[in-house]
Amino acid sequence: MIRRIMFAAVLIAIWLGLCLVAADVPFGAKFSPGKQLTMSGRDFFMRTGKGEYDGQGLIVTSLGADNTSLQTASLGRARAEQQPILRYQIRNFPRTLELALMFRTKDAPDDAKTISLPVPVDGEVAVNLATLPQWQGEIHEIGFAEYATSQLVPPDQVKFTPFRIEAVRLEAPSWRQLIPRLRNDWTGYKPWSQRSINTLGAQIETVPSSSLTATIGAGCLLSLLAGWAILGWPRRRMMQAAIATSMVAWVLLDASWLVDLAGKHDTIEAIYADKAWSAREALQPDEETFVAAQAMTKVAAAQGAKHVLVVSDSAFSLLRMIYLLLPIDAVPLEQAYTAVPASIMRADTLIAVVDCDCKYDADSRMLTKGNNVYAVTPVVEQGPLRVYRPRQAAP
Repeated sequence: MIRRIMFAAVLIAIWLGLCLVAADVPFGAKFSPGKQLTMSGRDFFMRTGKGEYDGQGLIVTSLGADNTSLQTASLGRARAEQQPILRYQIRNFPRTLELALMFRTKDAPDDAKTISLPVPVDGEVAVNLATLPQWQGEIHEIGFAEYATSQLVPPDQVKFTPFRIEAVRLEAPSWRQLIPRLRNDWTGYKPWSQRSINTLGAQIETVPSSSLTATIGAGCLLSLLAGWAILGWPRRRMMQAAIATSMVAWVLLDASWLVDLAGKHDTIEAIYADKAWSAREALQPDEETFVAAQAMTKVAAAQGAKHVLVVSDSAFSLLRMIYLLLPIDAVPLEQAYTAVPASIMRADTLIAVVDCDCKYDADSRMLTKGNNVYAVTPVVEQGPLRVYRPRQAAP
């Protein structure tokens, strides 16, 4: 009996400890934060978009003309390092919108810093801003910005519904952040991301989230070791416990994945479900890249080009352009220039510039991208697309 009580106590300690680590609760933290700054939604003012106040907070009733919205609140003296935990409660937030935190510091009042936040599907969300290098100094203004989910939702397909900002807190780390942090990390809505793994990141800095898979995996392994060490399980019993534990862990992970998939499905339905297949194909989250790719396909056909070298400041636009140009042989310009410099001199090659702050000098006929300079001849400029031919390849 004593061993079983010890085993139960160790199990509780193992899982509680892992959850505290996953929620970024430091060792020795108090149950309640000693210092906190609490704001109601009524403390926020609309900067873009429209809103109205009620007894529970600020209701954002519509987005601005550019399909974005911004609400800000002024602070007194809030030190970032003393209050790194942001807790916010926003009700009925549309799944087609992305949420970002905007803040200004006393040292740089004209520099608005932006951090992407988890979408508040239901209840309260807690995030640890101490993991981000921008969160430092004296904060004198914070706010929330909302816009169409990057790389997923076309700006004119937001399907906006009013939502309410009810409460916002900045506080010191404590046990109180445990439940809202893990609930959102493990069961919160995470939109589809049209990106290649390890190739494209978020559009702006994103607060990292904890891993349910890592927590459950570590917890199951430590639990099995505790059973073997405390209860003295023989090999047969250890094997049975390992199989049972693996099955339970799989069910929990699968349930979490299904909840996440259901949220993604609801978002996609809101955008595409009531439209014909032809209309769905035309809906693009990056409309300028789509238009540029269509124009480039026509230019390549007219110029007899079989190879297109793409240049862009955005990794997402770069890879989307290459994908949309298929079956044309398209590759990044800078990669081709570094790997096989002679390849850009082929007579059937064109350079496509999209979403790029590249500089073209008409006098020297040189295209500058960062530290690289390319000798080119302009071919056409059409909307978001600029097309050049390597000068040595000009007919």
